[in-house]
Formats: sequence, structure tokens, C-alpha cells
Amino acid sequence: MASSCPPGSGPPGSKPPGSGPPDSKPPGSCPPSSGPPGSGPPGKTSWPELVGKKGEVAVARIKSENPHMRDVFTIKEGTPVTKDLRLDRVRVWVNDSDIVTLVPTAG
Repeated sequence: MASSCPPGSGPPGSKPPGSGPPDSKPPGSCPPSSGPPGSGPPGKTSWPELVGKKGEVAVARIKSENPHMRDVFTIKEGTPVTKDLRLDRVRVWVNDSDIVTLVPTAG
């Protein structure tokens, strides 16, 4: 029997957020959520103007334009990644010359 987790909660029996150190979660447990489904950090979430720029310049600009993004980093084209959706993450895809090749977007 599959269980579902309401937004912002963990699996049954888990501690509420802010009630102490995080427990290690078993595989298949519900991911943490900071708001209703589809919501993410406020502010800008896409940077098409950064295509063609240096990767580290793009990372710095994204962090300065939206400080709510918690995880912003460069990643080489072709690198395998997880398919999870995190609206506080921006992957900045770069080529061998550290040039941004795709529009950096939250997710």
C-alpha cells in the first residue's frame, strides 16, 4: 500500500520541520517541501541572457539576481543528472570552454 505525503511533511512518524536535527530518511520517503505544489522561491527563475557567457560569471549573476536559489552550479554538457524537480536549484550547463550552452532555469 503506497502512502502519500502532504506538502511540507515527511513520511508518517517523521519530525516536523524545525523540531530538531533531521532524521535519515528511508528510500522512497517523501521529499521536503517549502510550500504548495508548484511553488518555489520568489524572484527570477530563467536567465536566457546568460547563454554564451562564462559559467562562473553566470552562477554569480544568478545568485545576485535571485538569492533565494540555494543550489546554483555549473555542470558539463552530457553529465548525467537526477530527474528530480527542485525549484531552488539552477544547473548552469557549460561546454569544455566553460561557456553556457543552455538557458539556465530553476528546476
